[in-house]
Amino acid sequence: MTSALCFHCGQTKFGALLPCMKCGGGPTENIQLDIAFTDHNMSQASLEAFGQVIQAINVVCDDPSARFWAFIYYVSSEHPSILTVELGEEWTEWCSMLFDKLKLPNVKVEPSPLAQAVRDLENRTEE
Repeated sequence: MTSALCFHCGQTKFGALLPCMKCGGGPTENIQLDIAFTDHNMSQASLEAFGQVIQAINVVCDDPSARFWAFIYYVSSEHPSILTVELGEEWTEWCSMLFDKLKLPNVKVEPSPLAQAVRDLENRTEE
């Protein structure tokens, strides 16, 4: 089973490319992004913490597109090992002001058991 983050509501859902059972939101237009936020790569606790970030953003922002880009900016700023993006100056300022209003959880990115097993295997073959 694949558990994935719903970028629309912040809940975890079944399958990165399937609609969310809670809100009906589908995948993004970037399959690599959708797969990055699954239990193939990060722990369930990490997915849930990122979901809390999305939920906090959703409380103060009505525009779905702005919420999505605010989340992407957050990940890029706080966890550049996952992804980096450069938004224009206007978006960057808007996101900074938005995050000043929010108390966001501290997201610790931990590998999923599958990702950790792959890393361990890769390290073993390098030795």
